[in-house]
Amino acid sequence: MSTLNGTTFNDINRNGIFDAGDVALPNVTVFLDTNGNGSPEALEQVRVTDINGFYSFPNLAAGNFLVGQIVPPGFTRTTLATPVTLTGAADATTVNIANTGAVAPVVVPSLTGNISGAVFVDNNLQGLYNYAYDDKGNLVTYNNTNVYDVNGNLVVNPNGFSSQTQVYDPLVDATLPRVPVYIDLNNDGFLNANEPRTLSNEAGFYNFNALPAGSYLLRIAQPADKVDGAISILGDVQTTNTPLVVDVFAGSTTNKVDLGLVVPNSVYGKVINDRNGNGVPEANEPGINGITVFLDSNGNNVFDLGEKSTVSAADGAYIIKGLNTNVGQESNATLAQNPYLAYQLLVDPLSVAKTFPVTSVPPTTAYVRTSPTPGATIDAPVIPGGSAQANFLYTFAQTPTAVLRDSITGFVFNDLNSDGILQPGEPNQAGVQVYLDFNNNGKRDNDTSLVEPASVTDASGSFGFFNLTTPGDYIVRTTSSGKFPTTAIPNVILGSGQAAQLAIGVSGVQPKPAINEKTLIPVPGVQVVAQNPFLPNTGFPVV
Repeated sequence: MSTLNGTTFNDINRNGIFDAGDVALPNVTVFLDTNGNGSPEALEQVRVTDINGFYSFPNLAAGNFLVGQIVPPGFTRTTLATPVTLTGAADATTVNIANTGAVAPVVVPSLTGNISGAVFVDNNLQGLYNYAYDDKGNLVTYNNTNVYDVNGNLVVNPNGFSSQTQVYDPLVDATLPRVPVYIDLNNDGFLNANEPRTLSNEAGFYNFNALPAGSYLLRIAQPADKVDGAISILGDVQTTNTPLVVDVFAGSTTNKVDLGLVVPNSVYGKVINDRNGNGVPEANEPGINGITVFLDSNGNNVFDLGEKSTVSAADGAYIIKGLNTNVGQESNATLAQNPYLAYQLLVDPLSVAKTFPVTSVPPTTAYVRTSPTPGATIDAPVIPGGSAQANFLYTFAQTPTAVLRDSITGFVFNDLNSDGILQPGEPNQAGVQVYLDFNNNGKRDNDTSLVEPASVTDASGSFGFFNLTTPGDYIVRTTSSGKFPTTAIPNVILGSGQAAQLAIGVSGVQPKPAINEKTLIPVPGVQVVAQNPFLPNTGFPVV
């Protein structure tokens, strides 16, 4: 069964993310709005947020859920109430609810204080999180302004990464969501039932509110503590600066209590769908599943047998572990003979760190990498026992080379309700064979007399046919065991130098009435002039 949880908060900086400086809202009524009327009804599940603004709905079956909220007085809800699709598996989905108001809520009694901070990947093992600031000096996670590090160096600008830091996200050290943090009241190193605990939010920040003044010992929970909703890689990480003793003073918040984690000797990051093609990761851009990321040890930009690799997960995240970062520090004899190496390892380990050439395999030929540039590798420096971040951004049909002349590209989606309409929550379908039916006989011919081109959809559901003869007509069909077409059969009419994009629906349930596969729907091509960006008027035509 699935769990749906989250935090209601006062979005002080109005960026829609629960991050540093925002304040949790306790005692707020949250409910599963089954009928969508905005009010809790008798049969709807209702929760009241705790002192940390947290709510949870466990044991939910598969389906779509709408999280409603009774807006606190003086506030306006700014997070849109949109349906959330749960699988019914043993997983957790977080929906934080942002509220803004002219007056900040009173959540800190006069005799209590708060703790807040980030849980971050401590790449350089120094135990310090690299906060970033905008050009007005305000603390930010990321937005479309100039972003500077704590030393005043430009990290990123609205047009993309600066050349010095193109490898990394604006914060360099990534924050981690869903990491369990707790206050170890008896200092036994274990999370006990009576000890306050919380999970870092999707931006990697956490807080404890309304604590009596005093000193507290903060730790990160271990896998053996079995915290619901915790991040899956918890068993691989090591802490770099915990436990931490934190002093809390009445009527104030102790900020920047940042907790470092690292997967030793690793390169990690995300493969991101760069929807607007600007080469910068943004909050509304999802990860890409199933992408091979590898160390290009021979520099040929091809994934070869024996090269260390991994595959991105559903959220686009990947990690390559077990790198050989030894530069001599593992040998006492080497260090004794090279005192300068010992000094460098102590004061500036990055100067002697090994670099690892990281690159990725494109999802399909219809995708173009926007960061780093196509064909480039990221030389990720990893200090002994540390880690480095390397992200890859791809765009589909947003750059001059993404859509070529004389091509048909698109994606196949899983039409869950068999209505022939692409709707929110309907995922793209991998592993579907799409082919060009030259003789319109309803099957793919593949023999000595006729070989009809075929393209199998990748992990993101995409397919493509290129270098087609134009002008010409092309009937596009799918073959997938147990799947029925739910959209009309397209007859793509390409003129010279034109291209077309399609969204094709399939379903495990045959639509009623069934699609007449002998009836063809004409889809005209669109001219691609001098390889300009291909931008359909309203997106992909669902045919």
